[in-house]
Amino acid sequence: HIWLPKAHPVAPSPASALLSGIMIKTGAYGILRVAALIFTPPGEGFSWSFVNTSGFLIIWLGIVTMSMAAFIALFQSNIKRILAYSSVSQMGYMLMGIGCAAYLGLDGPVGFSGSVFHILNHAFFKAGMFMMVGAVYARTHRLQLTELGGLKEEFPVTAFTFLIAACGIAGVPGFNGYASKTLLHHALVEAFHHGHVSLWYAEKIFVLTSACTVCYILKLYRGIFLGKRPYDLEAVAKEPLSEKIVFGAIAFFIVCIGLFPQAVLAKIVLPLSRGFIYDHHALVHLTEINFWTVKDLLSIVITLGIGVGLNLFLSKRGLFNIKLPGWLSIELLIFRPVIRALFFAFTSIGDCLEKAINNLVFWQVIRALLFVFTATGDCLERAINSLYMKGPAPSGKGKPVLQMLFNLFIKCGETTNKLLDGVFVKGYRPFLALSKALDSFDNVTIQRWGGKTAYLGSVTRESIYSTWMKGITLYLKRTHSVSRKAFFALIKADYDTKGDPFYQMINPLNYNFDLFVVWSVLLIILILGLQLI
Repeated sequence: HIWLPKAHPVAPSPASALLSGIMIKTGAYGILRVAALIFTPPGEGFSWSFVNTSGFLIIWLGIVTMSMAAFIALFQSNIKRILAYSSVSQMGYMLMGIGCAAYLGLDGPVGFSGSVFHILNHAFFKAGMFMMVGAVYARTHRLQLTELGGLKEEFPVTAFTFLIAACGIAGVPGFNGYASKTLLHHALVEAFHHGHVSLWYAEKIFVLTSACTVCYILKLYRGIFLGKRPYDLEAVAKEPLSEKIVFGAIAFFIVCIGLFPQAVLAKIVLPLSRGFIYDHHALVHLTEINFWTVKDLLSIVITLGIGVGLNLFLSKRGLFNIKLPGWLSIELLIFRPVIRALFFAFTSIGDCLEKAINNLVFWQVIRALLFVFTATGDCLERAINSLYMKGPAPSGKGKPVLQMLFNLFIKCGETTNKLLDGVFVKGYRPFLALSKALDSFDNVTIQRWGGKTAYLGSVTRESIYSTWMKGITLYLKRTHSVSRKAFFALIKADYDTKGDPFYQMINPLNYNFDLFVVWSVLLIILILGLQLI
């Protein structure tokens, strides 16, 4: 909902086709693998409550995704943003099918198959739509629906194939989207019959979202190919044969899959389903699904009718041009506040931890140093006291040595004391005088001469710049006319002599080697002069 609608309008159309047709499916593939491998019960003793809860949450996540994106797409005017939100909505369909597969457990191949089938179908009709819209943009350089219209004559094949892709994404019977949406609808209904009452509302939202899909796709087709052509839109080149072949191939696959869905289900989708632990009877039931029942056809007819009616209502009332409020944006409503809250939380926690660690380490170091100094002092004091105050007087050679060490400690202490007194008590005066001198230089000298220096620098700079610009202007005035005459003379001498004997004589075809070298040097000098101009 956040990055995809911003990426598609600025991305090249081939990149958009690959982005929507392949890249965004990787997320669905990852969720599908997790749901099919982890959320599929392997046997007795597995936590069914965990499976049901996870699948239920994924179902509603898909429902919210598909419905919100389809609603936002109704009120967009940029054709690639409409298709971008459409891709988000179609990803919601796939996510809902994955949730149904997880929710139903061993009976979930219908949801699994519906998601896989819809991934395949979406790759065809959405990649084709992006390429067809890209063909229109390449010739008109316009992406706004209000600046397009009436292009069916210039793009007859593109308009026809776009209509086929639109029928595919809308789920019209006979086109590929009908089969996958039917499977997804069956999976959602089956999930509702298995228990949770709220899934009845999810099924109604599913139908309404499908109607919104019909509405914005019809709006897109009418805005590009039907209606009146804008008066300021110049004549555009018609579609080449290469585009007709590519778009025709995409439309061919959409129709083939739509007419023979059971073959695709049997050859591609079912082999994937058999690779997971699903109930055999559920897989057999999947092979016997009839896509052409009256109930399913009636359901899609009702959905198409709601979509067409909604399109007519919104277009007549002019509601398609409504700008959605900012609070409806997921980026402004959820994403940015969450990011700010997380950033604040992490920075606050980091500051607290940093302060706690700094305080803890600082005081621990202070305590350790204090302990070392006091312990060392106590040991020295006890040793000296025991030697000279309380203990017996040393005799022999030990007494002079101890006396010498004692005198050395005393001298070192006195020297250190005098040094500290000289540095910290009397030695501050030179530093104070230096500090006052620096302060005077900073507050008086720099302020007095700094302004004059800055003014002198600005005047010098302006003078140099004005002199330089005057010289360039004078040079250009004097060399421009000469360079133009020489340039056109070279053109005339090169290939357009206009019957002039002189230019025919100096034509490069008549050069000997020496004249060719001279002429080349003159040409290089002229080119350098033109580059300076």
